[in-house]
Amino acid sequence: MTSDGGGGFSFDLTPPGTESKGNHTVTATDSSGHNASDTYGIVPQVNVSVSPASGQAGDSFSVTGSGFHGESTITVTLDGAHDGTPTADADGAFTYTLNTDAGIADGTHTVGASDDEGSNASDTFTIGSGGETCPEVLDDGGFEASTGDTSNPYWNASDNARFFNTPGGGHGSSDYVALLGYNDTPSTGEVWQSVSVSADAVSGTLSFWYQDWGDNAFALDVDITDGGGSILVDLPDLTGGDSAWQQYNHTFTSGEMTNIAGQSVRLRFRIRDISEIEDVAVDDVSWRICSGSTPPEQRQVSVMPASGPNGTTFTITGTNFTASAVVTLTVDGAFVKTTTADGSGAFSTTYTPISLDVGQHTLVANDGDGQAQTTFEISSPQTGGPFRVTLAWTDYPGSPTAGKALVNDLDLEIVAPDGTHYYGNQDLYDNGGDPYGCRRGGPWDQCNNVEGVIVPQATYGTYTVIVHGYNVPQGPQPFAVVASGDNLDEYTGPPPEYDNFIYLPLVLRQ
Repeated sequence: MTSDGGGGFSFDLTPPGTESKGNHTVTATDSSGHNASDTYGIVPQVNVSVSPASGQAGDSFSVTGSGFHGESTITVTLDGAHDGTPTADADGAFTYTLNTDAGIADGTHTVGASDDEGSNASDTFTIGSGGETCPEVLDDGGFEASTGDTSNPYWNASDNARFFNTPGGGHGSSDYVALLGYNDTPSTGEVWQSVSVSADAVSGTLSFWYQDWGDNAFALDVDITDGGGSILVDLPDLTGGDSAWQQYNHTFTSGEMTNIAGQSVRLRFRIRDISEIEDVAVDDVSWRICSGSTPPEQRQVSVMPASGPNGTTFTITGTNFTASAVVTLTVDGAFVKTTTADGSGAFSTTYTPISLDVGQHTLVANDGDGQAQTTFEISSPQTGGPFRVTLAWTDYPGSPTAGKALVNDLDLEIVAPDGTHYYGNQDLYDNGGDPYGCRRGGPWDQCNNVEGVIVPQATYGTYTVIVHGYNVPQGPQPFAVVASGDNLDEYTGPPPEYDNFIYLPLVLRQ
């Protein structure tokens, strides 16, 4: 660059993106050897992220940071309140576990991080995303409220179940419950608590810790029952065990939630079928039930087969939709049909497109509370050899003086997979004219008791064969239909919904 008349200059310096953090020196030298220098600092980009981005009250979140001053003390805040002080490593990175309280409000929360030098950054996470709340529905899952061997204000115990307070004896504290076997005889000791399940419950989880006190010969039933003890949800049972505490986890299916939603139920632990002295301890029981609309990401819809030409009957199935809801199906935004989910939120229906463009299409299933989507493909039509259908019937004897010999007038119609209609003897009249006046109203034959349709290069798919009884003064009129072509399979689905048509099984010839 060139200095001005007074020896001054100005220059914009843009450090490269790869330049390391810290202080750097800039030196300027003129042609006479005069020079001067100054320094500038590179400050690293400070970042904080919270994972996962959403969760429920009581969940733990991982907070990670980078770009802070090396080995500095990091102050982590939750919504402005101090939460913890991890230490950054030599590169200025840190990891911190943030544990939320069960009472934290639904909505968006902010996690901030700052170091001693003033570097700071923040990120957010959401509690109660997807319209769900998942509170604990059990009281005293750690059995701390027990006041005696068989006394607890929330849990009910039989004679062979005992509440204990032994220093270091429980999993999370000194308190726990034990289901006991006595006198080398089978035991049915049990402990249970009543829980009211909301009508809009859609999912849930159960976890607890257990420990075997004997020689692994126990069997522990874990059930959800009604007030009379009848099993509503038979959860996986425990057999055998270990002298160390072990954790049990179960995620309820939509069908299991349907069985208990809107009811007062019992969570029951029961020891059974013990032929010797055997004891099992249970502690830290946690049962969460999520209420609200099913989160959209849980809804699933699929189309089978994934690809086929127009005329293919696709089967559409969905799961985890709102129970008993009307589900609206659209393809590329255009309405197709509605169907109804069953009590578990599942549905199955069919769809037969006839005029979609070749290529990929998007199907959306929406139950009013949320939706799911998938894609399927319309492939180019495949063609085979000719497809022939013939209709024949033995006509009633006509009058010698009648102007037309045919008495009972039947008509043959074929609907191709792409929606094209073919009519009996149509090719005969299209190619040879109609010298005898046998056409009626355009495509229909009114002279012959044998009618045929030939599709020269038939597209693969489902063809609908229709026999019309146009005029049958002398009925009933038996008839026969025969079809021939490549790879014919007899149609086994429901008949098309046309009025006043007669359907008989086809004779198939390949």
